[in-house]
Amino acid sequence: AWSASDTGRYGGLRLAEPFTAAICVPEDPLAPRVLAYLVVRDGGTWQFELHLPQATLIEAKARAEVVLASVRFGP
Repeated sequence: AWSASDTGRYGGLRLAEPFTAAICVPEDPLAPRVLAYLVVRDGGTWQFELHLPQATLIEAKARAEVVLASVRFGP
């Protein structure tokens, strides 16, 4: 279950339209955080998940967002 989610224009994915960003905070404080970006397009849903280790949370998120920024959808 997602701990929090919201729809808007967020960083990570370079999209003109709003999409949903969500986070899952695990019960185990040492377990990775899960961030998700959900995009509804052409009758389907794309879900991109980042599983970020606690020890390198900020660095891991920054590296993953470089990859997310390269995501492109067809016409």
